[in-house]
Amino acid sequence: MNRSNVDSNLVILGGGLSAIYAAYKLSKDKPTIIFGQEEIGGILNSYKWKNYHIDNGCHFFDGNEEHIEFFKIVGGTIEHEVKYGSFNQGKLTNEIATPEINNTQMVTDAINELKNLENYEHNNILKEESIKDILIRKFGIICGTYLSDVQQKFTGQVSEKIRGNEFKKFSVFHRIRIGNDEISNDLKKTSSYLEDIICSSLESRGLPKYQKSMYPKNGGSMGFVINSKKYLAKNNINTLNNFNVEKIKYINGCYEIYSSSGSTFRTNTIISTLPYGLLAKLLGHKNESPPQFIHYRMILLEINKKDILDTYYVQDFDKKNYTYRSSNMGYYSNQVSDAGSTFVMSEIPYFQSLQNVNINKIKDELITHGLLKEKSKILDYTFYDKKNVVPINTVTQKINLPNNFYSIDSDAFSAKDKLSDIDLISDNLNNFF
Repeated sequence: MNRSNVDSNLVILGGGLSAIYAAYKLSKDKPTIIFGQEEIGGILNSYKWKNYHIDNGCHFFDGNEEHIEFFKIVGGTIEHEVKYGSFNQGKLTNEIATPEINNTQMVTDAINELKNLENYEHNNILKEESIKDILIRKFGIICGTYLSDVQQKFTGQVSEKIRGNEFKKFSVFHRIRIGNDEISNDLKKTSSYLEDIICSSLESRGLPKYQKSMYPKNGGSMGFVINSKKYLAKNNINTLNNFNVEKIKYINGCYEIYSSSGSTFRTNTIISTLPYGLLAKLLGHKNESPPQFIHYRMILLEINKKDILDTYYVQDFDKKNYTYRSSNMGYYSNQVSDAGSTFVMSEIPYFQSLQNVNINKIKDELITHGLLKEKSKILDYTFYDKKNVVPINTVTQKINLPNNFYSIDSDAFSAKDKLSDIDLISDNLNNFF
């Protein structure tokens, strides 16, 4: 490999968690991280309200042993015993974070249907198949239709209008609980297929009651960003910020990366953590349709600490409620004001526009989630919108990447999946360099 006349032998495109992990895995090669924002960290950068650092949603870190080690070394995280739950059909269920059917008649009908399901292969997506089609094939008419209705709350789009190739992104809809733990565990014993798609609590399966996850010791997810910057600087890993990539060309045995400001950066090898549709455009593919995006409204309620309970987060799948996910962020990030107040968050996804919501209803939803005491009072509140969080109906056609050019899986959405992709890429490069 020609290493002459280049600015860096290895470039990582993007400045989020995946890019930081790639730099950690390949630190001996002294990569350069190139990103368009002012600060590295992507969505892990916090929003500031009063003296609180607000995460852009509920963020916890988990994965295999190597990932955990990375979170500790680079991000300054510590282990948390995370208490969580889900809200379905007017009922709160602790220790479950997936959709659940608890209506008696629906449970009976679902059991009969599930026992007769044939194995569904995700890789066998039919042409023009929608998310609803997949859900019904995978879970049957009862559960599939229910999940299809629930996902509309998350996407703002009816599932018939979302391409089937997007299913991998919505991992929360890959499993479902039926009735209760006893019923669900009996179903899981029926076949290996139902074992995979039916959910039950960890404790009911003889495992520790609560999942253990990593979270920064101080500063919320921003603490991870701050610690990451220190790690990168200590290990002489260069970061190039405010570099808005306009196009990438392969010229004379190396890649030339052009910015919108006219700057050029040369390298032999590229790892891209960018959205797949954007990457296709940068490489000169003309016919790639731009994705649509799901946006989020983050509603923050300032509450006296004495009115806060110990549940970390709840997934709300009830279409009657605004909240999709609530989190006790102030509690688990140890952010308490001198006056004894802290905060909770309600995340509301929307597709096009969202009018102002009733703050008292939000508080009532968080009470039913088990985050707040019944007589808690709102001391203050605010909200902010996070645009372009989740791309949907993205490009489906795979592009052939040039030599020494790597990209994380275009369908990967969870942090765990993305880090696993980086593992495969870094193993390949470590064998090559």
